[in-house]
Amino acid sequence: MSKRIKVLVTGSHFVLASAGDEYGIWDKEAVWKRRPGSPIARFPLTEEGRAAAWERFSGWEPAASPPWSPPTGTAGWEPTIQNPAMSGNPASGRLRHRRRWAVPVVAGAVLAAVLALVLVGVANRTDNAKLAATSGGSSGSGGSRAGTGATAAGSGAWTASSVPGAVGSGYLASGPGFIDFIQWNTTAGVLSGTAQAINVTGSPPNMTTQSQTIPLTGSLNGSTLSVSFEGGPQTFGSISDGSFTLNFPQSDGSLGAVSFASASASAFNQALASLQARIATANQNEANAEALQKQENQIDSAAQTVLSDIGALSQDESSLSGSLGQTNQALQTTGSELATTKKDDQAVQAEAQQYPDGNSGGVCADAGGVGADAGGVEADAGGVEANAGGVENYLQQTRQQVSQLAADWAQFQSDENNLPSYQPTNPPTQNQVNQATSAASSSAAQTLSATNADIGQANSMVTTAYQYAAQAYQAGNCGTPPSQPQPQGSIS
Repeated sequence: MSKRIKVLVTGSHFVLASAGDEYGIWDKEAVWKRRPGSPIARFPLTEEGRAAAWERFSGWEPAASPPWSPPTGTAGWEPTIQNPAMSGNPASGRLRHRRRWAVPVVAGAVLAAVLALVLVGVANRTDNAKLAATSGGSSGSGGSRAGTGATAAGSGAWTASSVPGAVGSGYLASGPGFIDFIQWNTTAGVLSGTAQAINVTGSPPNMTTQSQTIPLTGSLNGSTLSVSFEGGPQTFGSISDGSFTLNFPQSDGSLGAVSFASASASAFNQALASLQARIATANQNEANAEALQKQENQIDSAAQTVLSDIGALSQDESSLSGSLGQTNQALQTTGSELATTKKDDQAVQAEAQQYPDGNSGGVCADAGGVGADAGGVEADAGGVEANAGGVENYLQQTRQQVSQLAADWAQFQSDENNLPSYQPTNPPTQNQVNQATSAASSSAAQTLSATNADIGQANSMVTTAYQYAAQAYQAGNCGTPPSQPQPQGSIS
């Protein structure tokens, strides 16, 4: 990436940073590895952009707070006891995209847990932080790393205008990951009714809602209110001006206050529609991020494959050179055996002149030795043929590797064109591919020519050796000399 990234806030999974003319949120692990890629969310380099960036980041990283002073009128920027400033080294055990998000510690979540699974278990609040980050909708350019996909998903979700009207009224409490709606009847201060609890479950891109209807009983004495959900322990609070607050025991023994406001059943439906829309956006954002990561991984893999192909071609050149060297060595051995054959033939010629009567069979015996020498030349020439077969195998392998490099390079270019904003570390270049292909092809052509020349020389040596044998047999009138074999064929 050409823009220099200046990290401003570090969280458990993300970093908030400025880069060029924008603020952005990046994957923390990618930044620490110096491979940040494109930001997950973008914001303009303005006071409004910074406020929006912090709102989005703090929703994803509720435990983080910025180390700088907030713009005038912006709340929630200073470090607090609940949200200390984050710094230091990257945490261990990170995941790149499928993450478990920290759950905001708010009293509303306590109520939702009580209402959703009272006397049953603990409510699943996974990914509420990420869901909260979508509460502002998907306007602007920061909705998704992958562009406008999240906006499309949000516009296609269940919208408030599509919710049917509902009758009745009650009391509503809501938060990033829950909606609770209480309705009751009062008879002589005795309450009887239900609580409708909507709880967010799962993780993006598979986040959804779970609904439960829980019976409640209680009493109302003036402004003093006590409520029991599904026969559980009573919670106490006060009611005033159509609203009330209940205190719920928390795991550390303290009391968490949750406020309910008077609302219609239609308002509950509208709140549910808004929650569903935010869930759809959060799911789409994560799906887009995962798809983007898959594309980046594919580009990385394609780049590595091309580099591996280039390295393999270099190895093929070395193998061709080594195999050709073995063929040359076998040819030298054949030449040495041919020299012995020639020498022995000359000895027979001299012996035949000295002993016209055949030297009591000695001349023909020596002529047979020349024939044996010619067979040795033939055997050594077979070594040339065998090594030439190895050269041919390496030639075929090199040609296949050249074709594979061309195909893998085309795939890499195609993958890069599909995501031009991403640049892998140490990517291969067209020049590298051209040089590797040219060097391998040239080496293959030279090796083929040299090997076939060796085969030709070996065939010539075998022919000469059998000519020596024929001369020796003829000199001593020793009968029919051994037959010359068929010459070796060239490789391709």
